[in-house]
Parts: sequence; structure tokens; C-alpha cells
Amino acid sequence: MSNEAAPLMLLLRELRRRRVFRTAAVYLVGAWLMMQVADVLFPAWGLPNAAINVLFVAAVLCFPLALVFGWRYDITSKGIVRTPPAQAGAEGPGLALQRGDHIVLAALVLVAGIIVFDAVQDILRAPLESGTDDAIVAGQGAETPSNSIAVLPFANISDAPGNEAFCDGVTEEILHKLGEYRELHIIARTSSFAFKDSDYQVPRIATILGVRFLLQGSVRRFGDKLRISAQLVDASGAQRWSDQFDRQLEDIFDIQTEIADIVATTIVPQIMPRHVDVYEPDIDAYEQFLLGRDLLHKRRVPEARVELAKAIELDPGFAAAHAEYAISLSMWGGGEDPDMSEQARHAVDKALELSPELPRALAAQALLYSASATDHAEIEAMLRRVLSIEPTMVDAMNWLASSLIDQGRVDEAIEWMERAWRVDPLHASITANLAIRYSDRGDFDRAERLMLRHVGLPSPSPMVINDLASFYRETAQLSESEVHQRRLVEDPVFGREFSAWRHGELARTWALLGEPEEAMAWVQRGLIAEPADDSIDRTFWYQLHYAPEMWQGNYVDAIASFEQVTGIREAPVMGSLSLNCQYGMLLSLAAQYTAAVNVLTGEMTDTEASGYQPCELDDPDASSALAWALIQSDKPESASPILAAAERRWQERDEAGTLHSSDELYLYALNAVLLGEHGDALDRLQRAIDTGWREYYLRHHDPRWNPLRDNPRYQAMMETVKADVDRQRAAIRSAPIVSK
Repeated sequence: MSNEAAPLMLLLRELRRRRVFRTAAVYLVGAWLMMQVADVLFPAWGLPNAAINVLFVAAVLCFPLALVFGWRYDITSKGIVRTPPAQAGAEGPGLALQRGDHIVLAALVLVAGIIVFDAVQDILRAPLESGTDDAIVAGQGAETPSNSIAVLPFANISDAPGNEAFCDGVTEEILHKLGEYRELHIIARTSSFAFKDSDYQVPRIATILGVRFLLQGSVRRFGDKLRISAQLVDASGAQRWSDQFDRQLEDIFDIQTEIADIVATTIVPQIMPRHVDVYEPDIDAYEQFLLGRDLLHKRRVPEARVELAKAIELDPGFAAAHAEYAISLSMWGGGEDPDMSEQARHAVDKALELSPELPRALAAQALLYSASATDHAEIEAMLRRVLSIEPTMVDAMNWLASSLIDQGRVDEAIEWMERAWRVDPLHASITANLAIRYSDRGDFDRAERLMLRHVGLPSPSPMVINDLASFYRETAQLSESEVHQRRLVEDPVFGREFSAWRHGELARTWALLGEPEEAMAWVQRGLIAEPADDSIDRTFWYQLHYAPEMWQGNYVDAIASFEQVTGIREAPVMGSLSLNCQYGMLLSLAAQYTAAVNVLTGEMTDTEASGYQPCELDDPDASSALAWALIQSDKPESASPILAAAERRWQERDEAGTLHSSDELYLYALNAVLLGEHGDALDRLQRAIDTGWREYYLRHHDPRWNPLRDNPRYQAMMETVKADVDRQRAAIRSAPIVSK
């Protein structure tokens, strides 16, 4: 044996004597068995693949600890003993543990405990970050319908990434074909596509969507040839049917119909395939249509209009393309543009000329009409006709609910929202609208559960996350609100769109927490991230400039900032109701009462400008600001009808059981202060505080509360609110910052 090899041999002999190899083998076998069990049980429990990865990392990190234990200690019938040093010819008996050994063992247990604890937390957090599974499933009913199915996005396995929209279009067309079977309960596109490119397993997706079956597949396109693979699986992941279709590109319409028929009759064997004669467009036009519709789903409306216009140019007889083009022209302010509205009307007329009963064309007609008309009964009738033809069109249900709300029929609207939610449970707009209605009724738990569904989905909705943050802020859960608002600002998933607005919302939360410097820092970041332009609400952009002074009660400075940015002092802002209201309220709070009355009522003595919009007096903040200015101008007789009208509206809502918002309850209390009903004001303020009003640092300097400044009950309530805000601020400051 060479001198170089001797130390290695001695080390190996010592490792064998100390049973380190045995310890390593036992550990590896145990870890392998644990991973096998996790691989089976985690999907069944709804945990994603990421949870298994966490478990594997924890096992790897603990392996060196096992080796250290194996080298130094041994487990015998007498318990843990320390391995004796090497002795010639014998291993020797185990040595009793000394004080140092207990310290080493405690350190090993501590480190292992930390690793295991972190792993467990990550595993438990996995379902929570996926939308809180309990919240996701809640409300869907205990029993999953036996005829329920969701169509997951077919994977694009072509060489060209540009085929993604084509694959999504194939998926959506199959889903639409399945929708012709009234015997099936089908989850709509938005919810099914929420899991695109995610690692969620079939059992978990089925649980979240509340369905018995899932259809999944892939599309490979090479030249004019297609290979479409599809398989139907049940909620456990077991395959019920699969097939592969090798066809020419022009056969795409037949393939989609064939797959839908097979799937439908597999789920409900007694139904017969039904073939509806449909127009088969030019294949190039069809591809442009799929691309345009995909962009429309992603709210990339201007780009969608371009692609849909190309589809129409390639095939003027393609009614569905005309309908989607009309919808794209009506979205995002299109109804306010006369030229765009005229193009939309022409597209609707053409679509209905080609296909008089086409549901999307009728829906586009209703959407276009609602943009310019106030006959809500007629809008309702148009949308009900759409739903009589296609009962599961979620957009039509959503628009119908809005029409019913405009008519004051809130209960009916909620029923339609809930019906739409059952078809499309992960649709962001439906979820947000329904959560607002539940909150209005005081059902805060239900509203929160709905919004939590979206928090950790693979493609979370920024709109719902923002609504959830606002909900938490209004219900005194300030730390949760700050976390979600920070996520919107810092998470690259949400991009830079509306960045200033999001920074401003986070700034307001920090102002509410009594941190003006932090609030102003976020304001400045927002102004840098997104300077004013037409891509954001200009009103909010203006507010960023004067909000810091207003939040601190520096109303005169706030007015100066407002006037500098808007130029409103030289000329009132034409057509900007919100900006003029903001200006008038600032003037009222800054004790510039005559100017405030002129701005808020539209009686502009220094500028006769046509098109100026005075504030609507049903705006509670504006009406109270106007009433305060009139009272301070020794015109209480003019303030009385304004306050009385506001009081009637508040009491009607209170009696109807729809007054639960803490912000609105605060304004309800403020109206009583101005009426001189101080007892009612304090009772209402207490209701606002109990519901979650925590705007002490934003509102405590409001001069309209001056009549109650010395009231002991008022002072005690304000101290209670301040103490809770201070406590939450300290908790946020002391919490570790978690990188998203």
C-alpha cells in the first residue's frame, strides 16, 4: 500500500467502524420512501409539484446532519451513546454522553428542526399561495355535478411559438362546441385558462373548478398538417378516453366537432351528437380571428382590433369576426368615440345580416347600445335574448347584472352574478363585482373568500388583488392590505401598467398608518415610474401631487399643488367632474368658503366657461364639503336642503340593509355632525369604527368635526382608533420583508 493511499484507507475503515455508511444508507432509504409517499399523496391533497421539491430540498439539507450524527454517536439498547475512539483490535463499548455531547445533539436537533419547520411552512403555504384551497372550494357545493367538465388549454408542441394563439383557439372552439350540449355543465374559458402553463395536477384543478372531468391535449402543426391529441380524464386523473387526429389544416373545423361529440357522449352516454350547420371561414381569416380573439381576452384591445380587421378583410362573410370586432370597438372608451362607435354599429349590422341569431353579435349590439343609451329596460331585454340563445355566455350575464343594478334591482343582479360565477368561477370581473355586492350586504367573509381564490393562482388578477387590498384596508386589516398593495407594485408579473395609480394606493395606506414620509416616498416613486399621460386616470395622477399635503391637513399647500399641476385656477377643467369636485372640497377644507361654493355649484363668477361640470350633490363627500362651506358662510338655510337630501339617501340605504362600508358609515356620521345631531353622529361613528374605519391620521384634522373636538366620547373613540393603527404600524415595521 502506498503512503498516499494509507490515510484514505484509514478513513474508510473508521467510517465503517463508526457505522457512518449504515447511517447514510438508512437515511437515504427512508428519504426515498418518504418521497414516494409524497408523490402519491401530495397531488391527492391538492398540493403542487413545488411542495414535493420543497420536501426534497429539506431531505438534502438534513443529510449532512445525519452523517455528523453517525460519525459521533450510535443508537443502542441503552439509548444514544458516543462512539469511542479507535482502539487496536476492538471497537470498545459506547461512551456515556457528556455535557458537550448534549450541546452537540441539541444543536443538531435545532438545525434539523429549523429545516423541517421551514419546509412544512412552505408546503402548507403552497395551497394558500394557490388561492387558499379552502376558500377556492367554498361555495361550490358539496357534490360535484356528474356532467361537469372543464377544457384545459391544449399545449402548443409545434416548433413555432407563434402557434400559441392557434392552439388556444382550438381549445376555445372545442369548448364552444361542447356548449351546444345543454346536458353538460361546462366551465367557461377564463377559469379553465387560469391554469395554463401551471404545475397544478388534475385532482387539484378539478377540485378548484368543481368538475368531474377535464379535457386536455396538445396541438402540433407542421405546414398544412395538424396532429391533435386529446384525452378525457376524471377528477382523480384516471383516463376515460384518448385519441390522436392527424389531418390537414382545412379539416380543423371537423376535428373540433368530432372531439366535442366524442367527449359529450362519453360523459353523458344517452345524448346524441348534434351537428349545427356553421359557417366555415377562409382558413387564413380563421387564424387571424383566433389571434384577434386571443388578444381581446388578454385586454390588448387596440392590437385585437387590428387582427380582427385583417380577418374581416380576408373573409368579409365571417360573421363571428365582425361580432368580435364590434366588441373590441366598444371596449375601453370606444363607445365615447363617435367614429369608433359608427364602425362598431356597421360591424354589428354586418354580423347580424350574415347570421341574425349569432349570440356574440347580439351581445355586441347590446354592449354598443348601453354605451350611449340610458334605457336600461331595453338593454336588459337585448341581453336576455342573447342568454335565451346561449345561456352560458358569461359576458352577457355580467352586462345584464350591471343593467339590473342601474335599475335598482340589486337582488336580481346578484343572482345573475352568482349564475355567471358558477359557469366561470375564476373570472376576475365577476369575482370583483360579486365581492363588492357581498360587502355591500355586510357579508364580508364571503366577499373575502371569493377574492382569496385569485391571490395565488398561476395567473392572478391584479384587479382582484387590488380589490382585496382595498377590502382589507376598509376592514381594519392594514398589514394584509399593505402586503397585497406592495405585491402589485413590486411583482414583475403585473408589469408596469397603471404603476402610478398602484404606487398612489400604497402611499395612501402608509399615510393612513401615520407615516407621511413613507407615503410621500411612494408618491415620488409612482410619479417617476409613470409620468402623466393618457394611459392612466389623469385625475388620480393629479391627486398624487397634492395628496401628501392633504393627508397631513395642510389644505392651503394642497390647493397650491393642485392649482400648479392642473392649471384649474386660470380655467376650470372642462368635462372633468371629479377634478372640479376635488378642487371644491379642498377649498372648503382650507376655509376658502366663497370660492368653494362657486366651484362646487358651478357658479363661476370669474369664468363663464361652457362645458364646466359642477359636482353632483349625491356625492356624499362633495355635498358635505358644500354644506360646510355654506354653514361657515352664514348661509345655513342653503345648506339644510343639501344635508336633508343626503340624510334621506343614507337612511334609505341603512333601512334597506346595504350600508356596511366603514368609509360610507363615516360619511353618514359626518352628515349628522353638520345637521347638529351629535348623538347620532357619535353612534354612527362607532359603527364605522366597529366595521373597520381606521383613517385617524387622514381625517382627525378635518375641520367639519370641530363641533365634537371636546366631546369625551369622541376623544375616546379617536384614541382607540389611533392606538389600533399605531399597533398595526409597529407590527408591519417589525415583520420581516418577504421577497415576492
